Amino acid sequence: MIELLVEAENTELLRHEKTIEQGLKTFVDVGNALLAIRDKRLYRQQWGTFEDYCQERWGMERRHAYRLMDAAQSVENVSNWTQTLPATESQARPLTKLEPDLQPVAWQRAVETAPNGKVTAAHVEATAKTFLPPNATPVKLQPTQAAGVRTLVTPYVPSDDVRFVPAEPPDDDEVEEEQSGDEYYTPEYIIDAARAVLGGIDLDPASCERAQGVVQAGEYYSREENGLTKTWRGSVWLNPPFSKPSPFVMKMIEEYEAGNVESAIVLTNNSTETRWGQALLSRYPVCFVGANEGRRSRISFWRQTPDNPDPSNRYSQMIFYLGEDPQKFVDVFSKFGPILEKK
Repeated sequence: MIELLVEAENTELLRHEKTIEQGLKTFVDVGNALLAIRDKRLYRQQWGTFEDYCQERWGMERRHAYRLMDAAQSVENVSNWTQTLPATESQARPLTKLEPDLQPVAWQRAVETAPNGKVTAAHVEATAKTFLPPNATPVKLQPTQAAGVRTLVTPYVPSDDVRFVPAEPPDDDEVEEEQSGDEYYTPEYIIDAARAVLGGIDLDPASCERAQGVVQAGEYYSREENGLTKTWRGSVWLNPPFSKPSPFVMKMIEEYEAGNVESAIVLTNNSTETRWGQALLSRYPVCFVGANEGRRSRISFWRQTPDNPDPSNRYSQMIFYLGEDPQKFVDVFSKFGPILEKK
């Protein structure tokens, strides 16, 4: 039996529901306010530390304050990608465990796969975990012993067609900053090697018309088309954006392990300490490009024309192979540097 509300009760219900609706959004506002107070040290006149301010002014434990701030930051990262945002701090919390550039990818996946279209904190948590590196004991990578492969302590002799630019290592305190643009393209000899291993390039998911003069993939996605929103198939060449490699790398792993991608070559900066770098290293063979003993050499990428390489590259590179024929990768890419293969 349905009991109808009297007018006064209905008014009270609407008032409470408005309060609840507003409360679902305030965690972002509160988190951003705390961020501003902390970063600008607006608490300093009365409190010695930000933690003291939170505790004494608001009765808020340090852990809760930082949860709110982290959640607010993750919502800001997500907001640049979608209009559907986390409604509660508990929905946003799992995203804070991911790198910033992975947060919108994981959130979008959670929204798309939510049972009955209802996004819950538990579903976001489960989805976010799929973007984290495996929790298993890291696999110890050993140098392959196949013909033509050198160990890290044995110098190799590049063939004549390998055109590296000798360079001194960057200073220890040099931090990799986001470049003004990601429009640096892979030289032809690397693309030719990738094509030789893959048997052709069906897809280049992070590219542009200019780069395709060399890559010549069957299909490519530009920045405007956003390859992260597409399904990748066939043989894939991936040189992810310099400033945000993580979402492209993690999607590459996901698409390959889902069976959508048959094989792939992935070129990245040598960032072995990152989550995405560890995810690649724990799974696939890698060529450390130009890692000669005693000095380092780097690939000259190009910007305007393929025959005019830019020698300003300050970073070393890794090239990974995802596929069923690692020996072919070894045979072709060992001339560029030592190769490590998972035992």
